[in-house]
Amino acid sequence: GAPSKSRDLLVLLSSTAVGLPLMRSLGVASKVLGFLAIGIVIGPSGLAMISDIHWSETLAEAGIIFFLCEMGLELSVDRLKNMRRDVFGLGLAQFAMTSAVIFAFARMVLGFSQVQAIMLGTALSLSSSAFALQLLDESKERGTTHGRSAFGILLFQDLVVPFLLVLLPMLNAGSSAAILAAVKDAGVNALLALSPLLLGGRFLLSNVFGFVAESGNNMALRALSFFTVLGMCYMFQVFSLSNTLGAFMAGVALSETAYRESVEVAISPIREDLLGLFFITVGFGIDLSLVLTRPLLVASAVSGLLLCKALVTSAICKASGLSFANAQQVGLLVCQAGEFAFVIFGIAREVGVFSAQEAKLLLTVTSVSMACTPLLSRLGQDLRRYLQERKENKGTKSVDMACQVRERLESARVVICGYGRVGTLVAQLLDTKFVPWVAFDVNERIVAEARAKDLPVFLGDVPDLVASATPDPKERRHMDARKVAVVTPADTDHALRAVRGLRLLFPELSIVARATTASSARSIRGWKAQPIVPGQPEDVILMNLPLGATVLQALGCPEASQAATASEVGTATGAAAAPTQAAS
Repeated sequence: GAPSKSRDLLVLLSSTAVGLPLMRSLGVASKVLGFLAIGIVIGPSGLAMISDIHWSETLAEAGIIFFLCEMGLELSVDRLKNMRRDVFGLGLAQFAMTSAVIFAFARMVLGFSQVQAIMLGTALSLSSSAFALQLLDESKERGTTHGRSAFGILLFQDLVVPFLLVLLPMLNAGSSAAILAAVKDAGVNALLALSPLLLGGRFLLSNVFGFVAESGNNMALRALSFFTVLGMCYMFQVFSLSNTLGAFMAGVALSETAYRESVEVAISPIREDLLGLFFITVGFGIDLSLVLTRPLLVASAVSGLLLCKALVTSAICKASGLSFANAQQVGLLVCQAGEFAFVIFGIAREVGVFSAQEAKLLLTVTSVSMACTPLLSRLGQDLRRYLQERKENKGTKSVDMACQVRERLESARVVICGYGRVGTLVAQLLDTKFVPWVAFDVNERIVAEARAKDLPVFLGDVPDLVASATPDPKERRHMDARKVAVVTPADTDHALRAVRGLRLLFPELSIVARATTASSARSIRGWKAQPIVPGQPEDVILMNLPLGATVLQALGCPEASQAATASEVGTATGAAAAPTQAAS
């Protein structure tokens, strides 16, 4: 009843308020691990302080709904284009190979039926986007090499999940004719659920969001955002489809509108809170009695799963061109089972593919593997740093560095000259758009700190390093017209020298440069570069916002997206975006 639900809510709030600071005082910095510990302590296997587990899980499901909506928002055409190699190359290979290996093991070693092996392989090949992305965001590593690769893998898995949720329950339908009929029914239901979007829903959404946004009422905009997401979930449930699929499709529908960032800002706070509740319910799912009575079985299943996925993913990442240091970190970050394994194993139990006892074991293995993620992520970070330091001490540093510079220049769309305050925040702006970049700076401390985070930042002047890395002028043609260079130093002489050197090396390159005075702006313009001049003193405004927006414009991003993304980064960094002007 209502009193028990109120009591459960008070228990959840109080345990979170006390538990997270307590875990931090004990040296556990990861919030994810803190939420898991809270779930184990207050859940059924611990103190059993929650009377209605189902109600708590329903609240937690809302966190997954908003999380998947955010993943759908990432699926704009520009982002998929920028990440096509990571998503459709690395992601597809990881999912296919991991599914195949687990299927073969389940079929040949464990003796499972074909349907059981398919369910097991596909469910366990999926990783936890909620866990992995939260850890990447906590360490601010989403824009790094391994962060982009991990995000590409997770994004492909989220693209596959809707099809799995529709197709897997049909495997136990019996004959081939029955399976085809079930697939046909699901396809018809999906078309009916998507019909509002297909019949002009996106056009209607843009107009409705535009009308609400013009009012300037943030509460109305949040209400419309929630209505859109939850309304799409309801539509999918009406047609017997997953509500999580509806949330994902709502995000996809909004990803190409001018209000994508507004929706993301609206749902982000509540998504973070409810996602924390989801992590707590994962702790509920860890059956301590099963772990204690059959420790060898649980330990061997969990370790086997983690080892298998880590090895397969690391090997695929290494084959795709990542260094071993980065490949192993990606492997350790995404080697757990994912939140959709709970859904798939639940469906498998309902249709009779797995018995209740088998499903209980699989759910416990899934939960324990997710609980290991923060520790494995930390292990991957430490191992990457160790391997990189060892490589840098070998004496082939200069040769390796020239090769790295050349490789980064080939893959980057933006070259940042100066990685100080402004350069760092311009890079963060580009990371929100998943635009690959490379940066250069003459400050050894700045470069060392960035390299320790696996960021593509190199020591030295841009023209000198680029000229040494690409001595043949023909090799430099790939930079002309297709890339953008952004020069951020406040020192006028340094900035002008960089602009002049870049223009001499690359006659057609688009260059955006920071200018502190009208005089420096004229000099920069003389080298066919676009200067950006602050409208107020430097101590009042962070120059990165107009500078970064200009870079996005040069890359072809829509004007509304430039402003929203710059505003988003400004809010996230605590920067107050004062009015600025481009030099005329």
